[in-house]
Amino acid sequence: MHNILKEISERAILLNEFEFPEVNVQTKWLGTDAASKKEIAKTEKRLQTKLPDDYINFISSTNGFPAVTNVGITFLPIEKIDYLKNLDVSLIEIWSEFEELKETSLALEKSILVGGLEEEQSFLLIPPYGKHKKWRYWHFAAWNPGEQPFKSLDAYFLHELKFLKKATKGLKFPKPKHVIDYTLRDCIFQCEWKEALVLSEELFNNQRVYPYCDSLLDLLKLYLICSSKMNRYDEAEKYFQQLITNTGLEINENDILAAFKSAANQKKPIAARFDNYQYYPKEKNITSRELEQQISEYRKDLLKPNNSPDRVNYELYFLFEYGDSEDFITKYEVNIELVSFEQHLRAASIYSLTNKKIQSKESVIQYWNQMFKYRPFEPFFNSNILGTMDEDFLKNTYLKYQ
Repeated sequence: MHNILKEISERAILLNEFEFPEVNVQTKWLGTDAASKKEIAKTEKRLQTKLPDDYINFISSTNGFPAVTNVGITFLPIEKIDYLKNLDVSLIEIWSEFEELKETSLALEKSILVGGLEEEQSFLLIPPYGKHKKWRYWHFAAWNPGEQPFKSLDAYFLHELKFLKKATKGLKFPKPKHVIDYTLRDCIFQCEWKEALVLSEELFNNQRVYPYCDSLLDLLKLYLICSSKMNRYDEAEKYFQQLITNTGLEINENDILAAFKSAANQKKPIAARFDNYQYYPKEKNITSRELEQQISEYRKDLLKPNNSPDRVNYELYFLFEYGDSEDFITKYEVNIELVSFEQHLRAASIYSLTNKKIQSKESVIQYWNQMFKYRPFEPFFNSNILGTMDEDFLKNTYLKYQ
């Protein structure tokens, strides 16, 4: 076990994706001091179980271990491990709602969480019971539909090591730190449209996307918006035509590029098919009563008091997509402290449709309070919201979040 962790440490330091303490970098060891026999005995007494040998080997090598990849797990010191039911009972309750998942729910109830506390992924040890005669080892992640089993704790760390070996293949020295250049974002919010247009074109042509852009598609959207701000639609149309004939680019689907070319031809700042968070009136709206019935039948987990935020966002989604705009705004305003960032954009879109520019801007600010660092451009990608964001508003926003 120690040799596996030692190589993981060396490879993770070489990959250089995380800030590790200098002392760990110098020693090429990311672990800590080992847990003492006294600490192990005390924990086993508290949990009323004898922990598996491979976990004891791990904790006898290092009392905890950091996450070393973006989807890795922080393993807890032994004094902090506990039964999942004592740390995250809501996860067990959600799985217990479904009869076909009864066995999984029972395993979760008996499991001991040894890594991933308050993270998007966790590692669980499941003691023997019933037909299961040996300890089981589960990796649980928010993005996976169920558990990912491993034969042992060693097997999990070997899995991590395999990834790190591939990621560091050929490296002799640590990779340079990944630097995020915010120049494009800064130009947009300071309304330096010419500079932003040049940057978005340059980044797209070089197939380069910084984390605060969702994809290369965002760069095309920004290019068209910047063109609209300078009334340079003709040049934008020519640029998109050039891209259509350039088969060397990663995004070369003619229907996508044709949509941008058509928008430029029609002198529109946003291509219709990429006009996000648009509200469309319906002939028949879903009623609150129908929505309550839907939750009672299909999402009983949302009825529990501690799931109030999830229920509010679930209802807001359906009201926006299938309901009445006034019903959406009423629920949004009453529950504004519980809503997710997407709901702020949906509200801003509706407010701007009804010419409530102040409320629209306030909702955009609510969105940026959560997402300015990660996805600052989303409000620009709705034609209604875009029309309400004047230069003073954008520049003041930039000063606020700078």
